[in-house]
Amino acid sequence: MIREVCLFDKFSFCKNVVRCSRVHLKEVCLRRECDYRKCNKRHPRLCRFFRENGFCKFGTSCRYSHRVPREIEENNKKIESLEEVTKKLSKQVADQDDEIKALKLELCQIGNVELKGLKKQIDDLIKSNYEKERAIEKLEVDFNEFVKDCGREKQDKNNENEEYVELQEKETNTDKKKEIKHPVYVQNALELAENAYDDIQLGMEAKLIVKDLSKNLSDEPFVFGQTHSKVYQKAVSEIQNFAKSTEKIFDKDYCICEIVMFKQQLQTITL
Repeated sequence: MIREVCLFDKFSFCKNVVRCSRVHLKEVCLRRECDYRKCNKRHPRLCRFFRENGFCKFGTSCRYSHRVPREIEENNKKIESLEEVTKKLSKQVADQDDEIKALKLELCQIGNVELKGLKKQIDDLIKSNYEKERAIEKLEVDFNEFVKDCGREKQDKNNENEEYVELQEKETNTDKKKEIKHPVYVQNALELAENAYDDIQLGMEAKLIVKDLSKNLSDEPFVFGQTHSKVYQKAVSEIQNFAKSTEKIFDKDYCICEIVMFKQQLQTITL
């Protein structure tokens, strides 16, 4: 005959102990998800003293369960898992700190080398700029001297031109005193040249004056019904070519010199 299992002993404590006629199970079931109705192992309830105080005076001989509740056990597992993760992360942080320190040290070393290189480049640039500034100052001095020399040359040239004009005027006045007679077209050309000379001296634009003179001279021989000489043709051709040219046509002194030479050539033509 099979005896029934003592439910007091299975779930808690049987006060009859050995005098109990029912079967007292020995092994405790450790499975959380277990059908205690079909299980032939003990499923003791949680010990009240252990639950409230965290310990029991009966120790391992206590017939109630000292097993941590499922929620607490799961939380403990989570805590253990988090502790393991924390340890791993702490180790990684420590390793990264060491790596960062090493990188900082390497960066400082590289930075020092680069700073030295940059400092050398800056020093070289400063030196180069200093030399260029000295060269610029020298060029400015040379330029100022050149400008002064050009001014002196221009003044000397103007003086020479003035002396030349005065000389030509003296020669012209001397020729007039001799009462040399010229053909009508030569006299008219001389008058036109004289007027052009005076207009330029008064400040009128030399370029326009010379062009007008060249235009007025082109038909002079035919107006007066006289055949012009080769000397006249040459003189008019030269003044016309000068008027057509673009070089030096704006220079007052060159225009005056050209007119004076033109007059000098005409004065050689006599009746």
